Amino acid sequence: MGNPDLLEDLDQRIWISSKIRIREPDLRSVESFVNRTYKMVHYEILTFTVLSLVLTFSEGKVFGRCELAKKLLQNNVPKNQIPTWLCIAKHESGYDNTKINWQTGDHGVFQISQIYWCSTDNQPGKACQSTCASFRDENLNNDIACVRKIYEEHQRLSGNGFNAWTVYSQSCKGDNSQYVKGCF
Repeated sequence: MGNPDLLEDLDQRIWISSKIRIREPDLRSVESFVNRTYKMVHYEILTFTVLSLVLTFSEGKVFGRCELAKKLLQNNVPKNQIPTWLCIAKHESGYDNTKINWQTGDHGVFQISQIYWCSTDNQPGKACQSTCASFRDENLNNDIACVRKIYEEHQRLSGNGFNAWTVYSQSCKGDNSQYVKGCF
């Protein structure tokens, strides 16, 4: 008549499919729950990411070339030095005030070193009597005061204050007039 094993297998499949049909609404409920949970977790992760970015960059600013030139001029930097300062800032940080070089411990637009010039704790200190964090805010007055101090110290020691920045000899020695073109 037929293979008894085949019939037994067929009976088992029918029994299993009948159980699945009975439980289908339960599976849909579970699937719906999983989808809602996934969407909720996904939304929470997205919200956390957006908030983290907002908090991280709330004080962040990438200065415009001419904007930085005007800030330097407002802080009594000699006009003939401004092109070189802009070149240094461009090559050190891309004019980004939040820039930190974690390998060297340099901070801000001009990449001021925490080794000699600023303190890493909340108390102003070292040669510029500033915190390194203060070089990563939008107020450049203390940054400019510190780079002028660094410049003066290196001018006294080596005859060229810009030598304090390694990018100077690599990228900023010579004519930098293109950095102030259209700014004044």
